[in-house]
This record gives sequence, structure tokens and C-alpha cells, in this order.
Amino acid sequence: MPINGEIFDSKKSKNSKYKRTNHRVLVKDDFPPEVKPPNGRITSIIGKNYIVQDLSDSHAEIECTRAGTIKSLHKNATLLAVGDYVHYSLSENKEINLGKITGIDERKTWLSRKPLIGIRDDIIASNADTLLIIMSSDFPPYNKRLIDRLIVAAKIGNLNPAICINKIDLFNDELIYEDLSVYSSLNYPLFFVSAQTGQGLSELRNYINKKELIFAGPSGVGKSSLINKLFGRNIQKIREVSNKTTKGKHTTSYARILELDTETRIIDTPGFREFGIVNIEKIELSLYFDDFKDYYEHCRFMPCSHTHEPDCAIKKAVSENKIAPERYESYINIYTSME
Repeated sequence: MPINGEIFDSKKSKNSKYKRTNHRVLVKDDFPPEVKPPNGRITSIIGKNYIVQDLSDSHAEIECTRAGTIKSLHKNATLLAVGDYVHYSLSENKEINLGKITGIDERKTWLSRKPLIGIRDDIIASNADTLLIIMSSDFPPYNKRLIDRLIVAAKIGNLNPAICINKIDLFNDELIYEDLSVYSSLNYPLFFVSAQTGQGLSELRNYINKKELIFAGPSGVGKSSLINKLFGRNIQKIREVSNKTTKGKHTTSYARILELDTETRIIDTPGFREFGIVNIEKIELSLYFDDFKDYYEHCRFMPCSHTHEPDCAIKKAVSENKIAPERYESYINIYTSME
């Protein structure tokens, strides 16, 4: 519990049998704004250490640890995340080439999910413009319910969602374009590409130019191959998809910022198989489905969960094919999974 505006970040749930770390950090959440702007940005996290890029002209990368006391406004979320702008200082001991992170600036945007262990929101990355949701046409096939979850997470975190379907060379069929047309109708940028053949990459390059994007998607969809193609060189390792399960194997084990050029950055993130929604109440979920916005204010009951109530305008729109049934099924799937 907070005491005088201070909390301890133990990184574990009170009732959890899993003990992730004994290291405790005092988090001050009532601090006045820093007079000086942040002097660094976290570009990757490796183990307990953080790679911080200095924001001066040198752009030097400094390996840092967390200070015993950190000034932060993010007491209910991952304490430090890739993309965070931070305040750090170098060690006075010149023989120890390490810095210490003492403060974190407010996150403007973020991608977060329900943590697998513990009680804090798992912040995957922060301070980007766009979430590029990467799926594959086949092996493994794209998952529309997961796409919908990621779109909701993007909107919660003030990110612009876009969708990229890789491996289009494996299954280039009109059914895919028709099946995913619902996202185009909702004005989400949609790209069909092949890292293998280069199909669609020029359009994707034009879209990501001068943006900072989080690349996110399940394991095995070809994120690493796609990044290598965009950079024109092998900067990411590639692993094959399991023949037995058609599920991907993790290639990227931690998030990191990759600079395509001085104005374009990609935050590459590890693949995942589950994605839980956090930071909103169940009753607010419908506000994050753009195709619901013309209807939810016309429900008989306000608020309405759009699940069981009579005279629900959302359910009526689904029955009249004004809302795609699969989108409504995604809504129900997310709604029932939320606590």
C-alpha cells in the first residue's frame, strides 16, 4: 500500500507462489515535475540491466541499473519499459562503466497487457506512434480475435493501429482479402506482404517512413524476416515454425528499439500466444470497437453490456449485418475474459 505517496515495487503478487526478484525499489509517485528534460531513453532491457541511449548529440549507449529510489508516475504498471524517457546519471567510479536510472517521464503512448505473473500491468513498449499488428496468411494462420484484442490495446494506449499480413506468398487467395476487409472498412491501414518475395514491401516502407512503430504479433509470423528485409541486412535471428504445432518459436527474447533511419524507428517485441486486456472496465470495452459507435448510445439500458440486455442496439445491428458477427464474437470473447 502507498505510504506518504511512496510504494515499493516488489514485482510479485501478494498471493503468488512465484518469486521473481528480491530487489525492492522505492517508487515516489508524488514528485514535482523535473526541471530538466530527460537525458536518456531505454532502447532495450537485458536481464536486470537497461540500455539507455543518451539524448545528447553523442547518442551514446550506456548500460544502467535502477537506483534505489525512482521518481515515477507509473506505480500501477511495469516500472521501466523499452521506449521510456528517463533521467540517469553516470557512476562516479570511473572504473564502473554503469549508469543509474533515477526517474521516468510520463508515457505518452504505450502497449500493455495483463501480466502472466504479478499484479502490475505489463508494459511491452512505450512512446511510439503506431502499433503494427503482424500476422501471417498461413503457418501459423492469422487470428482475427487476437487482431481485435491488439486493436483494443492500441486504442487504450493511444496508439494508431495498423495490420500487416506476412507470408502472403504461402496463401494468396481472394478469401483472405475478403475476410480481412472489415478492417479496411474501419479505416485501419492493412498491408499484405511477403518477406520472402518482397511483395507489398514498398507500400509498407512508405507507410512506416518517419514513424515510430511497435511491431507486435504471435511467434512465427515472420517479424524478424520482415525487419531484415526492411533494413536490407540481417539484424534479427530467424527460427523456423514448428512442424508439429504450426506455432512459432521465440526469436526475439526482449523488446528493443531499432533505427531504420534518423526519423524511423521500430520497437521489435517478443512473440506471444496470449494477450489479456487491462486498464479499462468491462463496461467500457464497447467504446474501443469503432464499428459499435453508431449504435451503443441507442440501447434501452445505459450502461449496457451488449450481452444479455433486451432492446440492445448493438445486438440488433449484428442481426441486421450492420456489425460483422465475428467482430461481435471478438467483443464477447474479450468481455468474458476480463475480470
